[in-house]
Amino acid sequence: MEISKLKYFINQAKRDSFEKKDFYICTCDLNQHKYTELGNTGIMLERKHTYNADHRWNHPRIGKIVYASEGSQFKVGQELYCKHWVFEDTEYKTQEFYTQEDGTKLFAVDNYMIMFGIGENKEIIPREGVAICKPVFGNFFNSEFQLSAELSGRRRDIARVHQVWEGCQSPEIGEHLMLKMGGDYEFEWEGEKYIKVDVEFEDAFAVVDDEYVMIS
Repeated sequence: MEISKLKYFINQAKRDSFEKKDFYICTCDLNQHKYTELGNTGIMLERKHTYNADHRWNHPRIGKIVYASEGSQFKVGQELYCKHWVFEDTEYKTQEFYTQEDGTKLFAVDNYMIMFGIGENKEIIPREGVAICKPVFGNFFNSEFQLSAELSGRRRDIARVHQVWEGCQSPEIGEHLMLKMGGDYEFEWEGEKYIKVDVEFEDAFAVVDDEYVMIS
């Protein structure tokens, strides 16, 4: 069984360099996550964060770029899908670094905070170093026997690569990634569930050719 090591940072200085390589200032609609459409009816329902303890769903995550550093991957006017704590912390306090006279809040965003850019047709544009994956469902153990319900479901140790950034050499679409603990950041986009795996920040150990590479 073949396991291919992923390229990843080997020292803190190199990691910090990539983290700050691209820098953005964004605005954010802080109410964007509070409403959801009922089917395709045009009726908007208010969501209450008290009914969901998972902070990934309880905070605004999309910002619009008003400034981008020279040579950055994303440009002014594009939208960025960021981690849940970028615009609000877990206590729901906004994280702006400056508020303009008209009340517009400005937020500082670097590569570590970004999951992907949003295209003109709402398509995902992965940030350099981020693999967008699909979850893998099945038994938590490789067994010839039928396992009970608590031993099956969404695997947290493995994910299948669905989309990669432009110019990516590894991993490739269709391969499986062996994930570190906490490396399976789940999100929903356009009605589909995905897993964000940040290869550059070591969310994964390796590329593997078997869903049960870790199981004896």
